[in-house]
Amino acid sequence: CVHPHCTPWSNHSEMCPTCTLTCPAFTGWDFCDESAASDMIMQGFVAYGITGSKTKPCVILFFQSWVLNTRWKFWLGTLGVFTLAALVELVATIAIHPTNTK
Repeated sequence: CVHPHCTPWSNHSEMCPTCTLTCPAFTGWDFCDESAASDMIMQGFVAYGITGSKTKPCVILFFQSWVLNTRWKFWLGTLGVFTLAALVELVATIAIHPTNTK
């Protein structure tokens, strides 16, 4: 607790009605804003760049526990989504044009 004139309150045996609770300054997350993690970002296309942005919300990929809150998780998730899309297209192409083995 701190007095209004910014001196620390040291008498912990009684109440201090003029004191306010202060916390250390929060420096933020490294890659994205984890407190605003979302699986649906309603701001349109959000670019994180190579290093991320501390002001952009973290992405939740598929499951609540899969928060892409670091650089390597984000790029691994990006690669995984593109790989999954390519596999879906490959399976669809094979299903439409089956090879005739007779």
